[in-house]
Amino acid sequence: MDIKSIDVKDLKIAVILYGQPNDLGFNYQLTLSKVYVERFLKSKKVSLFSVGIDSCERFLESLADIGYNVIITTSEEHAPCAQEISLLYPDLYIMIRGLPQPTFNRSMFADVDYEAIYFLTGFFAGLMTKTNVLGFISPGAPIANDYPANTFFVGARQSNPDVTLLMFNIGSRSNAELSSGASKALYDMGVDVIGQSLNDMSVSMTSLEYGYIGMGTNGYDQRQIYGNKIDISLIMNWTMPYMELINAAKADKTKIKFYSGSLKNNFITLEYGANVSDETRDVIEGMETQLKFNPVSKSPYLCNPYNRFIFKNVSTVTNCIDLAMYRTINDPYPGMTNFGNFSIPVVARNLPKTITRAFPVTSGVLIAICLILLLIIIVYRDSNSIRAASPLFCGLIVFGAIIVYSGIIIWSLPPSNLFCNLRYWLVSIGFTTLIGSLVVKNFRIWLIFDNPHLKTIKITNFQLFPWILTLEMANVILMGIITSRGQVESNRVYNIDDLTRYEYMQVCQMNQYGTVTLYVLLVYFALLLFIGLFVSWKLRIVDIAEFNESKTISSTLYTIFFILFSIVCLLVVPQYYINQTIILCIAGIFITSFSLFIIFIPKLLNLWSPTSQEKSLIAEVRFTQKLSTPDGADLYKVQNVFLSSYSPTQKKNLATFTDDTHTIGNSSLNLNSIVSGDADFDNFQEETPQEINQNNQNNNNQNNNQVNNNLLNNENIDNDQNLNENNDNRA
Repeated sequence: MDIKSIDVKDLKIAVILYGQPNDLGFNYQLTLSKVYVERFLKSKKVSLFSVGIDSCERFLESLADIGYNVIITTSEEHAPCAQEISLLYPDLYIMIRGLPQPTFNRSMFADVDYEAIYFLTGFFAGLMTKTNVLGFISPGAPIANDYPANTFFVGARQSNPDVTLLMFNIGSRSNAELSSGASKALYDMGVDVIGQSLNDMSVSMTSLEYGYIGMGTNGYDQRQIYGNKIDISLIMNWTMPYMELINAAKADKTKIKFYSGSLKNNFITLEYGANVSDETRDVIEGMETQLKFNPVSKSPYLCNPYNRFIFKNVSTVTNCIDLAMYRTINDPYPGMTNFGNFSIPVVARNLPKTITRAFPVTSGVLIAICLILLLIIIVYRDSNSIRAASPLFCGLIVFGAIIVYSGIIIWSLPPSNLFCNLRYWLVSIGFTTLIGSLVVKNFRIWLIFDNPHLKTIKITNFQLFPWILTLEMANVILMGIITSRGQVESNRVYNIDDLTRYEYMQVCQMNQYGTVTLYVLLVYFALLLFIGLFVSWKLRIVDIAEFNESKTISSTLYTIFFILFSIVCLLVVPQYYINQTIILCIAGIFITSFSLFIIFIPKLLNLWSPTSQEKSLIAEVRFTQKLSTPDGADLYKVQNVFLSSYSPTQKKNLATFTDDTHTIGNSSLNLNSIVSGDADFDNFQEETPQEINQNNQNNNNQNNNQVNNNLLNNENIDNDQNLNENNDNRA
């Protein structure tokens, strides 16, 4: 690369940052100086790049290869790779941070008198402290030694000999989480002013949040952002070294003098906030003047008695050491306490207390209501309303709801390996018990009523138990596979639900084998729901209020199906884990509670209603046959109109199945006992086919067939009108 008196138009300039250009701190000031250079040169050929340490040399080499002839590195971290590039490209003009090295041509070493900055801010902190306990936060080795903290301490002792200093290292020049956490820890220890040698403003921002003094020490005038909340800002004008290197490139200089930014050449200037008194300003400006006009080698930070505690062979007269030696200091002076690397403890973010309290309390109240409902079922088990619905299966439905509510309680508690497994077991077994009992119970009603002649079908509770057990066993087998092979356990999970890097959440997880089996379990529940819907549809033929629960059952199952479908749609979309927990718990409580409400509220209302003692349709059939007095003639007429759509055989069969005291053979048999599963079929003799045929021949076959078809197909509109008219007459 041959550079001969380059014109501005031929310059390709690159500014290299270590960090983000919008940090409102050190890199922001560097970026602002780049803008000033473009204005001065009236050129837009100044490029800005943010480069890490590992990729520095490769990146700078690529810039030189594509024609960049002026490269400005602004961080001490880039100094080694910048020196390597200057050797590979001797004609490249490059600015290298650090003390001068005499062997590099066309390279400008630039250094900043940071010691003066830390000394003055420490001097200011010593004047402003009320607790005499100061703090300091620095990157620490290997990024940078801790001499800035020592300089800050020396400055504070110059203005206040009673101060002590506490400090942390955070292992980075820019880590807002660590620096903010370290600041809070220092304030908790009694510190009231904190200095720092970082690139960003996280320390001062935390100080302002706590109501303490804010200082801008990273080169940018922080008053432009925070106003008078910043009591002091030390500003660095990087436009000056930028232009120094660019002018050298324009003049084709082969030897460029070392640039040192300091108070003396106004590279560093101080600005004060409105809260700083004039007296304090005068004291600080007096110290600033002293630093300007005294040689650096005689500065109070290079020549202080504390150096003798760090280095041997220090003069007892002057206590002075050179700058290079001073910058190797990594041990605290007496009066300083270094707590080492600060680490934010990794903490668990648990479910909000609103969840861990609200759902268990709600579920507990609902469990208490279920226990009361069980007591009502037991006490009124012989009533018409409860007996027709089969008390045993009503109890199983309520018991299943209790299990589900217990699962919701476990689901809302902080996960553990036991709770992760228990939540799936309780919820799945609970829903199987609830829905399975509902389906099996009504399956029996459908078999009893879905025959034209009301033939007695022997289906006892004992016969239905294998069906319930089969459903439960299928659930148990699937859950056993999930538990044994699915590895369901509570794990720490990071990077979810907007967790910070120092937070985790305990989450129940399972492997792919368990997930597939869980999907099979969901399909099993879906099939159970479809079977329930089918049975509900078949029960539409039953027009007897005590036994026709098709509307309530279908409403319950449709609601469950709709909610589960909605839940699946919601969970397919990425959701926060907390939101998923809330959705599942609310859905479980709502499905279970709504099912109990729609099933049992009508029964309870009917149980305690003024008309609860009225006979059902079948009971009224039997009652009309017992009418024998003249006083019952009018009532008989009403009943006859009410039953006019039924054939004589149907009336006889209805009466036979309904007679609470009528004995057939050696056993007492009625419809309530048949449906509830309590009937004694051992001594009951059904009508023979010959008897049934003989009865059918005595009736009007045409009318009987028409009525039977209407009953089975639920299409007899005239019958519905007659029933409505009859009900009006009865009312």
